Parts: sequence; C-alpha cells; structure tokens
Amino acid sequence: MRRKDLAISTEFFISLDSMPLEGHDQLHLRAACGYIELEMFEEANAELEEIDPFCRHLPEVLLARLANYRGLK
Repeated sequence: MRRKDLAISTEFFISLDSMPLEGHDQLHLRAACGYIELEMFEEANAELEEIDPFCRHLPEVLLARLANYRGLK
C-alpha cells in the first residue's frame, strides 16, 4: 500500500492530542493509529476492538476504523 492511500489517516493523526477519550481507550486508539501507519492492519483492528463500546461512535475512533478499512481493502 502506498503512503498517499492513507491520506485520510494522516490528517487524523495530527489531532490526536485533542481526543475526548481518556485512559485505556486513548491508549488503544493511539496504538491503533501507530499500527495503521506501520500498515499492520490486523493489529490496529484488535486495538480498536478494545475501545469501550460506548466510545466507538466518536469521530476519532470512526476515522481510525475507516483508515484501517482502507488499508485492508
């Protein structure tokens, strides 16, 4: 996969510091984003699944999942 294919994720990673997530959910999202950048999409998905179900609707989580799906194609 070429780097430009993950353009949506690049914009997203810049705004990680303003995430409303806290604690373990924030760590899982950061880990997922790192895995996406490394093109380790299965690992990213595992991290996204660890996020509390009540937080999975947040835009930051949805954008990470979208970037992961784009990587998986």
